[in-house]
Amino acid sequence: MHTPNDLNQSCIVLKQDSTLIAVIEMSLSSWLVAGVVPGVERQPLKKLAVDESALLKLLNRWREWRFLMFQKDSALAQWFRARTENARGTRKTMIVALARKLLIALWRLVREGVVPDGIVLRPRNERRSLKTPDSFGQSVRS
Repeated sequence: MHTPNDLNQSCIVLKQDSTLIAVIEMSLSSWLVAGVVPGVERQPLKKLAVDESALLKLLNRWREWRFLMFQKDSALAQWFRARTENARGTRKTMIVALARKLLIALWRLVREGVVPDGIVLRPRNERRSLKTPDSFGQSVRS
């Protein structure tokens, strides 16, 4: 039996091989952030001071690692590999630079319709539906 606002059940289908998952344990003095990043074998764990911008930077960095795993043939991924291939200790700095470059490329995609070189856009096979409980506790599709 489905109960309204049941937090034990997911409202959407989760694609584990392509979804970045972050869990944040918050206290007044620090935040502990754990993640599952698709394509990365290790599961990152980071302790942060209470700082929203640091949290967003961390999540963006994890998103860029995901981008590198799924868009290996893109010009941006090749740019990253060329600069970090033989250089020691530059991967963290360069992933931040990649994040900025990707943000600009995505902005151009949205504004001008220009797909970045080598980026493969997946066709939208099926519409994702989100089940939300209505005021009577019944599930409706939106």
